[in-house]
Amino acid sequence: MIEEHDLSRVILKYLVENPEGKDTIEGIARFWITSIKVESLVHDIQNAVASLVERGYLKERVLRGSSGQASQRYYQVDGSRMQEITELLGK
Repeated sequence: MIEEHDLSRVILKYLVENPEGKDTIEGIARFWITSIKVESLVHDIQNAVASLVERGYLKERVLRGSSGQASQRYYQVDGSRMQEITELLGK
């Protein structure tokens, strides 16, 4: 459960960034709150994925644009570590 104070801050933050914003209660929940919560999770997810890549559980695939710079990064399980991962998860 999210505290009312935290929700109030998230709603106000959204409206400061989108001063013309308006929506229903369901729309606020579905789009405003969710998008801000997702944004706040991105940094934590990046750290977790980097750790999983470093430990060899995930493989990182880098797609490069025409300039040679990384344009997209994709992650997937390293199939050769599946048994170890399954044991780690206790399955």
